[in-house]
Amino acid sequence: MVGSHSKMVRSFWFALIFSIGTGAVAEERAVQLLLSSRQLEPTSTFELRFPNEMVPADQIGKPAAVSPLTFVPGMEGQFLWLSTRSGTFVPKGVLPLGTKYQISLRSGLKDAAGHTVAASLKETAETPPMRVKGISSLTFTQEDDAPAMPRYLVLFNANVKAAACARFIRFTNASRAKVEARVGQAGDTENRVRPFPPYQSDDRSLSIWGEPPAAPSETNEVGEEA
Repeated sequence: MVGSHSKMVRSFWFALIFSIGTGAVAEERAVQLLLSSRQLEPTSTFELRFPNEMVPADQIGKPAAVSPLTFVPGMEGQFLWLSTRSGTFVPKGVLPLGTKYQISLRSGLKDAAGHTVAASLKETAETPPMRVKGISSLTFTQEDDAPAMPRYLVLFNANVKAAACARFIRFTNASRAKVEARVGQAGDTENRVRPFPPYQSDDRSLSIWGEPPAAPSETNEVGEEA
């Protein structure tokens, strides 16, 4: 019985070590997509690392003829080889707001030796939605005494046209009665209103998605008048 027990113990440890070793090899041979966050920035890039050599050394620093990464919806850009086993996809221009991408390896991808890449990749990443960054009142208001003709500036994180969004903007009271708002483009010569104050923006800037914040001395008339 003792001998049989010892064999069982040895068999158990062998199976455990084999299982751990197999898992480690599988993890080591996986294709890796390196993203700092699944929430994309305007100019995010997508670094890809392979377990095997994909291109000869003379291709390092050069663009791939066909990107090994595919995106749904499609994304314009270029894949550059950083080493024989890694590269990065650089999008063309600023990524659009409110877009969720499914990221995978191109079908039929082969390594430098001509072998089909057996590993798979299924990832998702998305850009933030279009949103309101701040609202500034152009009329004096009190908690218990609303003005008869309220006027507001509305700041978005993207350039918008007043005519296109007018049908979505209305005033609603506690009884859910609705009055359509008269919407104008802030900054137009026919709508002379003060600029949106940056301190009333949730990120303290008037910049839109993909645009660097303006210098403190600059003022931008960005927003909508309702």
